[in-house]
Amino acid sequence: MEDMFANQEVKDELMSQFLDNECGSDEYGETAPWKTFDLLSRCECFVWGDQFKALMLLASTWLSAFEREGCVRYAGLDEAVPLYEMIFNILWSNKEHPYYSKEELPAILEEMKDY
Repeated sequence: MEDMFANQEVKDELMSQFLDNECGSDEYGETAPWKTFDLLSRCECFVWGDQFKALMLLASTWLSAFEREGCVRYAGLDEAVPLYEMIFNILWSNKEHPYYSKEELPAILEEMKDY
């Protein structure tokens, strides 16, 4: 069986779906900032050194925008996109997905083929 985490097409499609859900729907407005903090905490075991600094810089930029825009429903959304991209990439490179377990992913990928 092919390693789904090595397949760039799968990664690109799942990242696109993740970004669309988090930033292209009401999800962000309904859950920010708490869900973003939760996603950041999931990266804790996987980042260090320069990658940690880059992640914290994106998080700081996002949080500053969130606060500057008055903590309204979509505050910091533009700054959240690169942060979410990095979060997805960190998790994916460690064979994790922000929503699905390794066991659930094959079924999700099979469903994607049906559309």
